Amino acid sequence: MPEREARYRPHLRGGAVAAFVEHPSPWGVAGILHNPKTLTALPSREDEDLDHVPYGHPGLRWIIAARDVISLHGCTPVFLDELMTLAT
Repeated sequence: MPEREARYRPHLRGGAVAAFVEHPSPWGVAGILHNPKTLTALPSREDEDLDHVPYGHPGLRWIIAARDVISLHGCTPVFLDELMTLAT
């Protein structure tokens, strides 16, 4: 992965995979969850800095979203080197 990509997208530092996806579907958001009574930010309950909350969940109204979370179905891995060869 290019160094600049990892610098601007820390969640990709462990590596990334490309894929063709047949059915992407919206799942929810990732962001910082807040206490409904005090409005203070809550510590993340997950391994990373952001909590994941599905659409329709009551906690959705108490999160400041940083990014969308999409569920991917029908994935086929793509090797970028092979795609580059086919494109030339």
